[in-house]
Amino acid sequence: MKRILIIALCALMLLALVGCKGDGAPAGMKLASHPELVPYSLYVPEDWVVDYSDAQNTKAHVSSVNMSSVLVSQHPKAEGTIDDIDSWWENYKAELSLEGALVLEQGVKGTVDGKASKSYTYSATINDELTYKYYMTAVEHNGEIIAILYGAPEGPLFDETLSVVKDEIIANLKLK
Repeated sequence: MKRILIIALCALMLLALVGCKGDGAPAGMKLASHPELVPYSLYVPEDWVVDYSDAQNTKAHVSSVNMSSVLVSQHPKAEGTIDDIDSWWENYKAELSLEGALVLEQGVKGTVDGKASKSYTYSATINDELTYKYYMTAVEHNGEIIAILYGAPEGPLFDETLSVVKDEIIANLKLK
């Protein structure tokens, strides 16, 4: 009887260990970023598709039907050119090569993993047909600007996924 009880307890402990996530992902989410290559941990909903994660960027999208995506990128600060989030945004905005780019909101203060951040919203028309809307949050970390960019077709699709991006993805991003 003792032997059966010990075997049963060992089996339960083994199942518990196998079921635990070692990557710190919140419930219902998975790690999308490469833990050894980037200075952040990006978590996305479990059903999202991770496109890639390398030493500079991590990208994931909702599904094969919904290509709304999040891209996290790193941008080194350069003295005299990019000293902070504001100068990074001005440089980014000047280099926007999207046709008819229109800034809708800029410099909205917030926080990412306890650090001050700023958010920006802009739109652009692609091939004179489809208007995409973008929401970007930028945070300074370890001499870099880390930018979290969300993009989707303008309209209900953008609005529906934006709450997931803000309330789940950005809210759970961890800086290392």
